[in-house]
Amino acid sequence: MSQGKNVADIGLLAGRPVAEIELHLSDACASLGAVSLTDAIEKAKLSHEVPKGKGRVEPKTPNPIDAEVGARIRSQRRAIGLSQGKLAFVAIVDTGGFGSAAKKVNRTPSAVSMQIKKLEGQLRTSLFVRSSQHVALTQSGEKLLFYARRLLAMSNEVVAQLLTPDLAGLVTLGAPNDIAERTLPRVLKEIDDAYPSITVNVVVGNSETLIDRAAMGQLDLTIVNFASDSAVEPGELLASEQIVWVGSKGGIAYRREPLPLALYGSGCIWREAAVKQLEESGRRYRIAYASNHSMMQRSVIGADLAVAPLPASYVTEDMVVLGKMEGFSGLPSFDIRMITVTEPTPPMQIIIERIKAVFGGDMRSSLPRKTKCIPK
Repeated sequence: MSQGKNVADIGLLAGRPVAEIELHLSDACASLGAVSLTDAIEKAKLSHEVPKGKGRVEPKTPNPIDAEVGARIRSQRRAIGLSQGKLAFVAIVDTGGFGSAAKKVNRTPSAVSMQIKKLEGQLRTSLFVRSSQHVALTQSGEKLLFYARRLLAMSNEVVAQLLTPDLAGLVTLGAPNDIAERTLPRVLKEIDDAYPSITVNVVVGNSETLIDRAAMGQLDLTIVNFASDSAVEPGELLASEQIVWVGSKGGIAYRREPLPLALYGSGCIWREAAVKQLEESGRRYRIAYASNHSMMQRSVIGADLAVAPLPASYVTEDMVVLGKMEGFSGLPSFDIRMITVTEPTPPMQIIIERIKAVFGGDMRSSLPRKTKCIPK
C-alpha cells in the first residue's frame, strides 16, 4: 500500500464516530513507517491536504470534516459491520448481557446479536458461552477483549488528536466524598473514552472545604451539598434528595436504647439533621459508628447494629425506611449543586454537560446505590 492511501485510511478512521473506527488502525499506522502512534498522527496531519479548488462544507457538528473525506466515509459503510460488532462485543462484556449492551450502543438486542454472529463468523470462533442466566467469555473471547480495548483506546487518541484538538487540557473538579464514589466514576469513564486528551483531577472533601478551595482558585468547578432551606443557593441546582431514617430490613436496632447511630464525620448535613431531630424529641442516642467511608455504614446497617440518616435513593433491598411506626419523624431534604468558578473552557463544558446529564437523567436507576453521608 502507498503512504498516501494509508494516510487516507487514517483520515477515514478519524472521521468516523469513535464507535466505528476500524480494527485495522494499527496496521495502517505501522505501514506509514511511524515508530509510534504520535509519529503516525503527525505524518497524517502533514500529508492530509484538501485539493485546490475544492472548498469545505459547513459541518453539522462543531468539529469540521473535509467534504471529500466525508464522502469517502459514507462510501465505506460496508466496513461498519466489523467495528460495530467489536463495539457490541466490548459493551456485552462491560454490561454483562446482550440487552443492556444494546442500550449502551443504541441498538436493538437482535441487532447486537447479529453483529456478534458476524464478528464470530469473521474470526471463525465463538466469543461467548451463552446461558439463560449469564454470558461468559470463551478463551478466544478473552484474547479478543485484550486487543479490542487497546485498539479502542488507540482509536480514541487518533480522533482526539485529529478532530478535536481544542478539546484538550486539565480540569480540576471538586466533589463531596459520596458523589466522588457514587456518581463521578461513570462521568469520568465516559469522558475518558470520548475525549482522551481531557485530563480531570478530582479533589474530594466536604462542601465547606470545597467552596473555600474554589474561592482561592484551586478548583475549576465543584459539586457541593446544601440544605434545601438554606438562605444561600450557590451555583446551579443539579438535584434534590429527601433524607430518611434507614435500618436493616427485619432488624431491631431502631428499638435499642440509647439509639445506635452510624454517621458520617462532623459537618455532614445529614448528620446535623438527624442529631437535631433526636435532641428536640428527647430521644437518647449514641454515635456508635463514625467514619468517612461508606463500607462501614453499609456493613453495620446490614448487620443490624445501627441506623443511619441517608438519601431515599440510597436505600437498597436489604434496608428499610424507618417512619412513624418505628418512632421516627421525617427528615429534611438537601440540594446537590454545581459551582463553576471560571468561564467554562471547552473541556470544562464537556464535563459540565456530562454531570448535568447524569443528575438530570437516569441517576436513580442506573447508578450504584450505596449508603454514605455526604459532607456539607
